[in-house]
Amino acid sequence: MLAGPRAFDSSVEERWRDHTVGEMLTDIRSKGPLRDPASLSVQTYADMISYSLSKNAVPKDSEELPADLDKHHEIRITPEPAGSRQP
Repeated sequence: MLAGPRAFDSSVEERWRDHTVGEMLTDIRSKGPLRDPASLSVQTYADMISYSLSKNAVPKDSEELPADLDKHHEIRITPEPAGSRQP
C-alpha cells in the first residue's frame, strides 16, 4: 500500500484512491506519450508515477517502484490521513 499526506491532490485522490499503481501505470501508458502511446519502458512509466506520488502522496522512506508490471498491481494507492505523517 502506498500512503501519503493530505497534500495529495484531491482530483488525483478521487481518481486513484484504492486503485493500484498497476492500474495507474496502464492508464498513463495507454495515453502517452501523445504521439506514441506505450512507447516508453515500464520502468520509465514507474519512475514518472513514483516521482508524482512522492510529491503528492508517498512518504519519503518509500521504496522505488519495481519495473515488474505484475508487482504494480499489488500496490494500492491510499492517501495518508491528515496529521498522521511523521516529520
